[in-house]
Amino acid sequence: MNYPQPEFPLRFLEIDGQLKVYDVIRKDFFVLTPEEWVRQHVVHLLMQDKKVAKGRIAIERQVKGSTKRFDVLIHNTTTGKPEMIIECKSFKTKLNQSTLNQVGRYNMNLQVPYLVITNWNQWLAAEIDTTTKEFNLLTQFPDL
Repeated sequence: MNYPQPEFPLRFLEIDGQLKVYDVIRKDFFVLTPEEWVRQHVVHLLMQDKKVAKGRIAIERQVKGSTKRFDVLIHNTTTGKPEMIIECKSFKTKLNQSTLNQVGRYNMNLQVPYLVITNWNQWLAAEIDTTTKEFNLLTQFPDL
């Protein structure tokens, strides 16, 4: 499988013929799928480039009041409340209204001010007014 050029060094291990990648947040190895490749690069981008502390990042957890699972959730440093949802798609997946709707459904329960979707090659970010439910597309990654 051809992956985009990696931006961050990841740890790999082959177990029972399957290539796995180490997740520094969940502290375990997971099967390397295109979506997991994107998720792991997003985590490293958050920690290294955006200086988000490891303890603020949650990965692959069930959305409260739903059977759905978010990819990455960042909590606010001061309040501990969810601040941003990042939905990671395979680098082969084109981002569209359907992917935006998916992360929007997660936000119905979480009520975060920032939504981001990425396939690593493309990024879409929006700021949500939780009172009016209106959103504005952003031209850059939100400051955390």
